[in-house]
Amino acid sequence: MENGEKTREQLVDEIREVRNRLARLQVVEAERNRVEEALIQTQLRLHYLLSSSPAVIYTAKPFGDYGTTFVSENVISQLGHEDHEFIQDPRFWLDHVHPEDAHRILTELPRLFEQGYHAHEYRFRHKDGTYRWMRDEMRLIRDPEGSPVEIVGFWVEITERKGVEEALRESEVKFRTQFHLSPQAIAITEMQTGRLVDVNDKLCELSRFTREELIGRTTNEVGFISGERREQIVRELESSGEVRDFQSRIKAKDGTMLTGLLFARLIQIKGNPYVLTVFVDLTERRRLRAQLEQARKMEAIATLAAGIAHEFNNALTGVLGNLDLLELVLPGNDQAGNYLKPIKSSAFRMAKLTSQLLAYAREGKYQTRTLSLSDFVEDILPVLRHGIDSAIRLETDLPLHVSPVEADPTQMQMVLSAVVANAAEAIEGRGRIRISTGNEEISEETAQQYPELTSGSYVCLRVDDDGIGMDEETRARMFEPFFTTKFHGRGLGMAAVYGIVRNHNGWIGVDSELGKGTVVRIYLPAADGHDAAVEHRST
Repeated sequence: MENGEKTREQLVDEIREVRNRLARLQVVEAERNRVEEALIQTQLRLHYLLSSSPAVIYTAKPFGDYGTTFVSENVISQLGHEDHEFIQDPRFWLDHVHPEDAHRILTELPRLFEQGYHAHEYRFRHKDGTYRWMRDEMRLIRDPEGSPVEIVGFWVEITERKGVEEALRESEVKFRTQFHLSPQAIAITEMQTGRLVDVNDKLCELSRFTREELIGRTTNEVGFISGERREQIVRELESSGEVRDFQSRIKAKDGTMLTGLLFARLIQIKGNPYVLTVFVDLTERRRLRAQLEQARKMEAIATLAAGIAHEFNNALTGVLGNLDLLELVLPGNDQAGNYLKPIKSSAFRMAKLTSQLLAYAREGKYQTRTLSLSDFVEDILPVLRHGIDSAIRLETDLPLHVSPVEADPTQMQMVLSAVVANAAEAIEGRGRIRISTGNEEISEETAQQYPELTSGSYVCLRVDDDGIGMDEETRARMFEPFFTTKFHGRGLGMAAVYGIVRNHNGWIGVDSELGKGTVVRIYLPAADGHDAAVEHRST
């Protein structure tokens, strides 16, 4: 074999090596192709995610004017602008932020450098010139030395959400306004505990509690709704979600009981069950209705009393006339006289009772004159003092110049004597009765509370006592003929008082409570052209 020529074995080895290299190259090429394909797929996937995502991805400089360096192509669907518009003009983003929001955003940006993350919401001008609400969440990228390198973030349009929030705010403001200005008492309570979380002004007004005194306490603790009644309401709410026309009573801070109708509805607040309760107070309405019914009853009784009095008076006329004839027929007959005398005495008592019935029925005969009630009381004080127990102190407060009234002195003496006698009977042992007079103006608002009272100028004759007082039932019936709390009937005393006062175009009112005494107020219309009193005399 000549020098330089390769042996067969060497050639075979070289061919084998070449083949091995080719095989390795094919493997490398296949791997490269696979990697390239994977990169292409990844790029396509990333492009799809960026273009289809509702969020616009961006990067920006962390210094200077915070110019945008990258924006995903889907920005055009969000804001109408091309991505290159943000990149070409470093101030494009900041110039399109609403002027009212720009200063706030720049003020808040230092938080990004302090915390590495920040999110804010602002209005951005769309290509069509309108502003869209955007939520901007950003993160700060730092190099290994900790220096800021880039801002990476995303925008999401929240215009619709902002509209819903604004509508909710407006709805809440409207609800709050209606809640607190409602003429009905309203409360919001926790469903399970009954704890008050909010109350309106009307409920505070009715209950005499302040808002601070109510919120945080349960309806049981403040005396509104408790026990079985609350359990009944809860059952109905769980069953149907609402309660209607529920007869209810709530206790005010001063102990007054308010009667009315309760309406309740189950509501959700942040996913938790609460009860919206409306209380319609009927206390005043029912009081006025009771007064009207009482007035009608008194009118009916007066009509009946008038009819009885007239019939009785006609019968008594015949009795007394025949008694006079008997006395003429039997002169000097002592035995007959002994029988006729008590008969005639009884007949005269019945005649007096008839006069009282007519007074109650407002058909009595009156001889009115202009008089001062202060002078009138002063004149009959000796008679009044004579008729009561010496252990009872009789006090007076009588202005010197009260307005005069048109009244029958005899009838008014009957009125005051009956009222003082009643006051004296209510005092056990030592006590006090105070008689006072004074001018009073009755407003339209006050007159509306009492069906039999009209507005105008009045003189009030007031009798206070510190006796045992009356319960509501007794007070309501005290002007009925022959009604008495004593074992035996006492006649027409207060019934006649009522009739006489009403026949003088006046009004009588009584306030009383067991253990706290009684106040009787008699209002008579003041004569025209007289001023209020400025001086007083008292005993």
